[in-house]
Amino acid sequence: MNELRITVEGIPKGQPRVRACIRGRHAGVYDPGTADDWKACVRAAATDAAMNRGPILDAVALHVVFRMPRPKAHLDKDGDVRRGFMFAPHAQKPDIENLIKAVMDALTNVGVWRDDAQVNRLTVDRVWCPRNARPGCDITVNW
Repeated sequence: MNELRITVEGIPKGQPRVRACIRGRHAGVYDPGTADDWKACVRAAATDAAMNRGPILDAVALHVVFRMPRPKAHLDKDGDVRRGFMFAPHAQKPDIENLIKAVMDALTNVGVWRDDAQVNRLTVDRVWCPRNARPGCDITVNW
């Protein structure tokens, strides 16, 4: 079994929903682009990790761990995690499906695989960033 590990630094952003608009007598849709910087970070990290490798052609198992930045309410005046928030789950926005969609789109665009339909197993974790770590995500692709 082959494995590709990718570490991305930056604040994870979810893929926004497509928006509709009317301009004059014409209706149209557009992508708000709020996740473009995050997807660029994922593409850059994936390009570095998958250097000189063609796209994966087999079925893929994908595991992603998102490290989300802690809000200030979790921290005391010294920057340490307050007692009640040490093991608090990350159960707020951005939604986990929007986070994974942005990552899978970026991996498809950079050519890690031909199509994200090849992903036949997906595990995703969304956790608060440890104290001495930076926000981002860890991606493991197995095929």
